[in-house]
Formats: sequence, structure tokens, C-alpha cells
Amino acid sequence: MGQSAPNPAATTAPLSAPTREDPITSALRRDNARRVTSVFSSLVLDKARPDLTTRQTAILALVVAAPGEETVKRMAAALDVHKPAVTRGLDRLEELGLAKRSTSTTDRRVCLARPTAEGVAWITAAAALIRGA
Repeated sequence: MGQSAPNPAATTAPLSAPTREDPITSALRRDNARRVTSVFSSLVLDKARPDLTTRQTAILALVVAAPGEETVKRMAAALDVHKPAVTRGLDRLEELGLAKRSTSTTDRRVCLARPTAEGVAWITAAAALIRGA
């Protein structure tokens, strides 16, 4: 009979034990986690600011960052969610006065979103907290 091909699994080196993270990297990772937790806790606990979910915050950030108006379709693609999820997020943002929706003048099927001054201020405050935390 002919020779069989060598088993690739048998020729590979055994997996080594996971290496330990150096203490400096570990401390930085813990510090960053504490910072992010602190920032979001202060945003949630600050009653002057509305309580937004992570998705609503992401939608608002996309609306604020967009030059002009942003479409629901582009936001859904950017967040890797379905369009109804973005629509629900925009419903809440509109209730809170952080964003406004309109219909495209060229295609009535297209929903456009733009931030209000309060929405821009909310994202600006959140970004300042994250940078300064």
C-alpha cells in the first residue's frame, strides 16, 4: 500500500501555557475599565442629563458626527443592527429633545436624523468626561 500523508496535528508543537500579562499592562487595563465605568456612572447618576442606553448613545453620536443629516439605513449599517432598532432609538432621542427626524425631500421612504443643540451638548459633555476621566 502507499504511504499516507503525515497528520498535521501530530507535527505541530503542543500549545504552551498562556503567558501572564505584565503588571504595567494589567494595571493600565484595570485603570481604563475604572475610568469608563466612572464616566458612564456619572452620566447615569447626573439627573440633569437624560439616561440613555448604549445603543441610544451610539445613535446620538452618529447623528452628531454626521455632516448634515444622517439616514437610518447608514446608522443601522454602522452599528450592525436592523433599521427598526435605530428607529426605536431615535424615538427615545426625539422624546428627550436630543434629535429630530424628517423625511427626505427626494425620497419619502428615507428617514433623516439631525441633532438638536441639546443633543450636541450631551455628546460634547460625554466626550469631555471620557477624555478627562
